[in-house]
Amino acid sequence: MGGMSALDVLLLSNGPAALTDVTAELEAAGHRVVRCHPATATAAWPCAALVGEPCPLEGGVDVALDVRMAVSSGTSPWEDGVACAAREDVPIVLAGRTAMHPFGSHPTLVVEGRERLADAVERAAELARTEREASVQAVCGAPVTLHRDGSHLHVDVFATPATPAERGMLATRAAGAARSITPRATHVTVAVKEPVGA
Repeated sequence: MGGMSALDVLLLSNGPAALTDVTAELEAAGHRVVRCHPATATAAWPCAALVGEPCPLEGGVDVALDVRMAVSSGTSPWEDGVACAAREDVPIVLAGRTAMHPFGSHPTLVVEGRERLADAVERAAELARTEREASVQAVCGAPVTLHRDGSHLHVDVFATPATPAERGMLATRAAGAARSITPRATHVTVAVKEPVGA
C-alpha cells in the first residue's frame, strides 16, 4: 500500500456486476470495500439506505470507484452513488470503459480499463487529502495534517500560539474549516502541536 492507511472504497458500476476481481484487488491492498447494493443485486432500486440498511457514506468513505462496464454518455441507476459521493465531496475514480462518460469534471481521476485500481484509489485519496489540507491551512495560516478514522476527523495544526487564548482560537478555526469540507464527520478533533524541528 505504499504506506497509505486502509481506505474505505465505495464500489460502483453502471450495471449489475459483482466486480469480484476489483474487490479482491482492493482488499489485497488492505482497503475495505462498501457498496450501495449487495454484490448479487439484480435491481438498482432501492439502494441499501432505502431498505433500512446504513448508507455507506454515513460511515465515512474515502474514495468512490465507478467501474463502467459499457460505454455510455448517460448515467445508470446503478451509478446513483456517484452523485451522492460528489455531493459529500468524496473523491471519485472513474474506471473501466470510460469513453463518453457523463460526469464532466467531477471525477478526481479517470483511468481506462481495470488494471491497478488500488493504485488509482490511493492516488485519488492523496490528491483529495492534499487539497483539503491546503484549504484548512489557508484558514489557519499554519501547516496542518488531516486523518480520518471512520466518521471521526483528526486535525493536527503545527504552530506556536503565544497564549492559551490564541491556541483555542486557532483550534476553533481549524475545526470549523475541517468540518466545512467534511460534512459527514461526526467528530472533529484538533491538536495544536509544535512545528516539526522547532
